[in-house]
Amino acid sequence: MRTRGRTLLLALTATSILAINITTATATHLRSSSSLAIIRWAPLRFIAGSNTISCNVTLEGSFHSATIAKVNEALIGRISRATFNTCTGAGATVLAETLPWHIRYAGFTGTLPDITGINLRLISVSFRLQPSGSVACLGRSTQENPTRVIAQLNSSTHVVTSLVAEPNAGIPLNGFLCEFAGELHFEGAGAVESGARGSVTITLI
Repeated sequence: MRTRGRTLLLALTATSILAINITTATATHLRSSSSLAIIRWAPLRFIAGSNTISCNVTLEGSFHSATIAKVNEALIGRISRATFNTCTGAGATVLAETLPWHIRYAGFTGTLPDITGINLRLISVSFRLQPSGSVACLGRSTQENPTRVIAQLNSSTHVVTSLVAEPNAGIPLNGFLCEFAGELHFEGAGAVESGARGSVTITLI
């Protein structure tokens, strides 16, 4: 009887592990608890050469659907509003005519099923920077040179804790002498909330 009980326990354990593996392997989509999201950096730093500009930045965006296919470069949402204010080291202006900006999926970080981040690419992010004592420069992200950010998740609750700019990913600057400053890099972690000022969760389905 003891041997039968041990055999049954092993069989149930193996079945449970197999079920978890099957669920993880077939999880081809992500689900967001909110279709709207507001991200606030206080501040976001713009770094080019020896120049650093800090601004409080707010982005308002939405997903095209509550479910997100885990397909690399899939278009999943858009940024419909962006504001820069309280800048130090320069003036910064959003080029509002370029809105909406596009959001593309670019994979995840962590180990399934407990993922820790969603990689996102922002396309057409456009603004003008006017460093103190220097010329104005235009920054614009493209499909080839996107703005790269990571939606960081709590691996247990799946709550989006912040939207972090990838510091090693840059976009080109355009304008008279601006190219000599090299690429523009971003640094900072933005707080994320839903349109109802609650948290946003992203889960596998």
